Amino acid sequence: MSDDLERQLLAAIQQSPDDEDARAVYADWLEDRGDVRGEYLRLEAQLHRIPARLTALSQLINASWIEAIARLYDVVLGNPGTSKIMVIKLVREVTGFGLKEAKDVVDVVSTARPYIVQRRLEREAAAALAARFTEAGATIAVVPHFAKPTMNG
Repeated sequence: MSDDLERQLLAAIQQSPDDEDARAVYADWLEDRGDVRGEYLRLEAQLHRIPARLTALSQLINASWIEAIARLYDVVLGNPGTSKIMVIKLVREVTGFGLKEAKDVVDVVSTARPYIVQRRLEREAAAALAARFTEAGATIAVVPHFAKPTMNG
């Protein structure tokens, strides 16, 4: 009986992966039995919602405050500048793209259409990578990971 119910609860999640209620019911059922998978399921559901909420909140909060407290940063290419070949080489190195993919990125990137070349870096690593792009003549920004990338320039 218990195995049949668990199979049904699991099937409901697999059938509708975005159904928060199905996940909550299954988590409740697991936790009622002292099964740590219930806690895992709840944390996984929270983790799924967190990035979107942080991004939404970042639009309501002063950007300089977010920059001061952020743990992870994205490095955003805004303009390759005049040394496109050097910037293409850097994009290839950082992203693992082939020559054509990197060239396509560099050819279309602009301050109106920035490109995130690296995500989720710690502050020092993001600053070091940004410095390399700046040395190559590119316009680059380091932004908190959950902020919407914008270019000033």
